[in-house]
Amino acid sequence: MSKALITIQNASLSFGTKKLFENFSQVFKESEKIAIIGRNGSGKSSLLKVLAGNILLDSGIFEKRRNLTITTLLQFYTPKEGETSQEYIAQGLGEFQDEIWRTYDIMAELNILPNTLLTKMSGGELRRASLARALVGDPDLLLMDEPTNHLDIPTILWLENKLNKFRGSLVIISHDREFLKNTINTCLWLHMNQSFKLTKGFEYFEEWSEKIQADIKQERHKRDQFLKAEGRWAVEGISARRKRNQGRLRRLHKLRDERRTEAKVIGGARMEIGLGAKSGKIVLEAKHISKSYGKVIFHDFSTRINRGDRVGIIGPNGAGKTTLLGALLGKIPIDEGVIKIGTNLKTLFIDQKREELFPSVTVREFLTGGSSNQVDVRGNPKHVAGYIKEFLFDAEQLGSPISSLSGGEQNRLLLAKAFLKPANLIILDEPTNDLDMETLDLLEGLLADFEGTVLLISHDRDFLDRLVTQTLVFDGEGEIEEHAGGYTDYLIRSKELKNLIPPKLDGVKKKTKTIPPQKKAQRGKLSFKHKKLLEVLPGEITALIIGIRNLEEKLSDPTLFERDPDKFNKITKNIIHKQTHQSKLEEELFEAELAKEESS
Repeated sequence: MSKALITIQNASLSFGTKKLFENFSQVFKESEKIAIIGRNGSGKSSLLKVLAGNILLDSGIFEKRRNLTITTLLQFYTPKEGETSQEYIAQGLGEFQDEIWRTYDIMAELNILPNTLLTKMSGGELRRASLARALVGDPDLLLMDEPTNHLDIPTILWLENKLNKFRGSLVIISHDREFLKNTINTCLWLHMNQSFKLTKGFEYFEEWSEKIQADIKQERHKRDQFLKAEGRWAVEGISARRKRNQGRLRRLHKLRDERRTEAKVIGGARMEIGLGAKSGKIVLEAKHISKSYGKVIFHDFSTRINRGDRVGIIGPNGAGKTTLLGALLGKIPIDEGVIKIGTNLKTLFIDQKREELFPSVTVREFLTGGSSNQVDVRGNPKHVAGYIKEFLFDAEQLGSPISSLSGGEQNRLLLAKAFLKPANLIILDEPTNDLDMETLDLLEGLLADFEGTVLLISHDRDFLDRLVTQTLVFDGEGEIEEHAGGYTDYLIRSKELKNLIPPKLDGVKKKTKTIPPQKKAQRGKLSFKHKKLLEVLPGEITALIIGIRNLEEKLSDPTLFERDPDKFNKITKNIIHKQTHQSKLEEELFEAELAKEESS
């Protein structure tokens, strides 16, 4: 039987005047990998902070196992001046402070160079460094709030593999359904100030939560106040959403079948436009386009996007997905090829930036532009109270300032504002970051019912599978593959993931040699030379491993030798040179470690 790590009994917790928990009791055990699920504002992040010891309960019992090690994945970190990636990651070593090789191993797995200054890192690079910091120390309990935000699919797959091998316990908050299906074995649902626990994986959550919801509604169906408090979302219920989603999925499969046919014979009927005026049948067409910024972003790429298509764009961070969008829309000049932009396009860009949200402005003022009670919905007037219900708000919230809304509610408000604008082409660049599941469901429904064309960059595999008619897949080396269907369809048609996952991203075994047990002779002071080697060699070896990996990736191109035999031979010689140098450095590191062992 699994032992308890943390026990909470009869706990209560409030945020301001809002009560998050009341009579809350749960036991968090060894080997559990738990997803905390709930509507925005239900207390998911607050519970994570309670487990981490960052906030105290208002009342109740909180018991933690003695010597329990807990690590939290940092969402935000302000780098110190001069701080390197290795120094930052080493903060997570905990009881393994003497095993500095752990930092170099995980940096090699994540392609992080040891001496990179954190202040020079991109947001994605800093995110990978935070992952390394959280995982390097093998804690008993690992807490992660939206760990897949801002990660590309290859890194998400690496993280799934890492967490599946992780021996400790996990508590995760995530909107990424596919990620949860692949990592957790327990669901903890925070619902209406209560908690419900399912000791099964996330794939069972929908059916289980639907039954709980139905039982609650049956018990309280005569209580109008309950229905009013729950709003439209709970009135319709999870079951109604499932039926609606099934209808959408049937339409989506029909569209994908049409797209597969069009891959062979260009043409065929498309959906009619509902938002904005009708665009031309061909929305965007690219013929043999190329773009480079020092390195090749895309080369000799051709595609045709028709009216009604919903196109997903996927690939590693930095591959050029946003650049492709800009090129297709005529915002970024191309080096070669031709791009034709269709007629009568009205484009809407949707992102999750909140610069336009002023805290003191009310919800009504934000949507109407003043004190009016009317909004113009694609040329038709509608009362703002009726419109806002479509976005899961109660009419009573119209007079509330934006500052009183939760993060998820603010995201829904931005969507409500955006969808007032007439458009027949919607562009979304990683829209699912920082969205809760409820808002994600709403966005999916809006886009699925949208009668125009959608271009979408996303790393959310489940979201892509539910929505897009075709995918454009970057391989990170300038090639783009086009497939009918979503992410899973792409996988089915791909023999392997080599065009999406960098080689060996699933882990690199430590290459330093094990020091054999032996009798220690006279113990002396470690020499300056050996101290220096112990400091610099792990980083140099890591850099060589990454360099070899990148060269091997280029060499895996089966057409390279025919196209450029000189380049093939040059890369081969370079790999051999780096491997020889790596072996030499590993021997030096072994000797230095042996000297350290003998001097201690």
